[in-house]
Amino acid sequence: MRSEEVLVTSFFQAHPDDAARIIELTPAAEAAALLETIAPDAAAAAVQRMATLASSACLSAMNPEHAAAILAELPMDTTVRLLRQMSPPANETLLALLPESIARPTGLLLQYPENTAGALMDPMAPAVPEDVTAEQVDLLIRHDPGSVFYYIYVVDRDHKLTGVMDLRQLMSADPSAPVGSFMHTDVTALAADMDLVALLRHPGWRDFDALPVVDRNGVFLGMIRQRLIRQMRRSTEKDGRLMESWEVLLAMGELYWIGVSEFMELLTLPVRAAAAQSDVGEPAAPRNGDPL
Repeated sequence: MRSEEVLVTSFFQAHPDDAARIIELTPAAEAAALLETIAPDAAAAAVQRMATLASSACLSAMNPEHAAAILAELPMDTTVRLLRQMSPPANETLLALLPESIARPTGLLLQYPENTAGALMDPMAPAVPEDVTAEQVDLLIRHDPGSVFYYIYVVDRDHKLTGVMDLRQLMSADPSAPVGSFMHTDVTALAADMDLVALLRHPGWRDFDALPVVDRNGVFLGMIRQRLIRQMRRSTEKDGRLMESWEVLLAMGELYWIGVSEFMELLTLPVRAAAAQSDVGEPAAPRNGDPL
C-alpha cells in the first residue's frame, strides 16, 4: 500500500464522520475511486455515516468487487437499506458477490417491502429441529452462544414453525428428551407481510420479548425483538397515540425528503458560492413590481 493510501485509510479510521462529509461533497465517480484505494473496513465506517442516497450512488459507481467488500463490513440493516436504493441489476450483482452467510439473509430481507415484518426481522435467529435432543441443542448453544436469544424456536423438517422454548426450559429438561416433547406448541407468530402499524399494535408484545416471523406457509424466517418495536413506536407516535398507516408513511416520507433536501443543499453549496462571488459588484436585476 502506498504512503498516501495509508494516510487516507488512517484518516477514515480515525475520523469516519469527517470522512463521510467529505465523500458526500464529492461526485460519485470520484468518491468511488477514492474508496477503492482504502481498506474495506475503513471505507465502511464512513459509508455507514453517509446519507443513503450519496452512499448508494457511490457504491453503484464503484468496482462491484470493492463495493461488495465494503457492504460485507456493514451491519445487515445498513446493507439492506443501501441495496434497496440501487437499481435491480446493481443490486443483484452485489448480492451475488457477497459471502453466502451475508447474501442469503440479506436477500431474504429484500424480498419483503420496506416496513413489513419480513423486512424488519432478524433473519439470523436460530431455530432447531423438533427431533433433536436437549443435549444436542445445549452443545449447539455452547458452540455459538452469541447467536442465541432467550427464546429458541423449533421447526419440523420442512422448516415450519412448530414450537418455542426458553433457555430455562432447556436447562431443566432431560438431556435425552427431544425438544418436541417439552416445547410450547401454542406459538404467537407474525406474518412476514404484516404492515408496520399492525406490527406495532400486535398484542403479543404485551407478553413476549420477541416474536417469530413466518411466511404464508408457516415456514420460520426470523424474529423481531421488542426492543426494536419500542424504538419504532417512539418514532411513530403522535400526541400519545400510534399514527394510522397513511400518517406513518407520510411522516416517514417527510423525513426522507427533508434528508434529501439537506443533502442536495450541501451538494450545491460550492456552485451557489461561486455564482454569488461572480455577481459581486453587479447590481441585481429588478423584479416585477420592485422600485427602480
